[in-house]
Amino acid sequence: MVIFMEGNPFKRFLARNVLLTHEVAEKLNVSRQRISILHKEGELVPIKSTANGSVYLLQDVLRFMEKKGMLPRYENPTPPKYACETSGTHENIAYANKHIGQLNSIERVSIFFEQIDAAVENYFLPLEKYRYGDLISLSIPHMVIRDSDGNEMWLPGCNCGYGGTGPHGSEKVLQLIGVPKALRENVFYHPVVKYVKNENGNWEVNVRKSEFDFRSISSIDDLEAAQANMYWHQGRLTLLQDKRYSRSKPQHVLEKYWAFIPHPIEYILFSEDEQAIDNGFFDPSNQYGHKHGAYRLIIRDYSGRQLWLDPYIAKNKSLVKQPELKDILEVCGFDIGKEKSDQKLSRWLELLLKKVEPSEPIVGRRHPF
Repeated sequence: MVIFMEGNPFKRFLARNVLLTHEVAEKLNVSRQRISILHKEGELVPIKSTANGSVYLLQDVLRFMEKKGMLPRYENPTPPKYACETSGTHENIAYANKHIGQLNSIERVSIFFEQIDAAVENYFLPLEKYRYGDLISLSIPHMVIRDSDGNEMWLPGCNCGYGGTGPHGSEKVLQLIGVPKALRENVFYHPVVKYVKNENGNWEVNVRKSEFDFRSISSIDDLEAAQANMYWHQGRLTLLQDKRYSRSKPQHVLEKYWAFIPHPIEYILFSEDEQAIDNGFFDPSNQYGHKHGAYRLIIRDYSGRQLWLDPYIAKNKSLVKQPELKDILEVCGFDIGKEKSDQKLSRWLELLLKKVEPSEPIVGRRHPF
């Protein structure tokens, strides 16, 4: 989702909120045939349907997912039954050759170019041996194979989206599974590729672009320098603004990684670095030390994910005169100045104007949809 960049607002709205049948199938992790069945049963009704396909409203799909308990929540990640521990593609192929027969009927395969796409779909495990304060590094696969019993095989060395060794490894594993050659070719051309067996036992493929594939961003674009790092923090999948880059402004990080928190429901704002550190919102591995490793603005999503930002907050200016902070909160849908929580924000900032540090962080909330 592009939120700060210029362009036709109506076109941007349509791009974000209208889905074709194959996009809905990819979002629900089911076959297109299954979407047709849900349509016929009246459970998921398109806003327009023609002989060439159907068009769905994102809000209707989200309500369906909420009703069915399908919206992702990130609690207690479960280790897969089979996982290759090395990232070498040839080792991953050998591992699949050895263990693929131990899976039951394989029903789904997901392949990602960017690991963050896999993590957003709940394919990750915290690695306790790589802990930095409350931040824990993650193990994330590029390829996930799932059978009819829910058992999974994770392969970190087989990916997609280009013509290199990783996608060729994925193609070989797909051949082992029995995916037809015409469908296997997709791994070389798309950053997210998913194979699903339909009700007739035939493989279908869904492909899409990745919101986190930044290969096309120019080196002179402000977004190119906006970097973020992913961790597990106190039971939440967490993305941190990388503050080592001078051009990495929090607005650019939010714009670039918006798909990580598409439905913000809460923000937490700390008055100073020490308050953020006391609450565990800092990166102790930061090369500039603990004080500059603090994050004073936390944006939380409906899914449970959170984005840490560090906008400049002046102690001698009102909210109106702090456009960086104001823009971030408004873009996330927090109606500054109208909701009770934002009235609290105004009073919280008034204390800073009087050079009095608020004893508690300010918390604002909103409905996600």
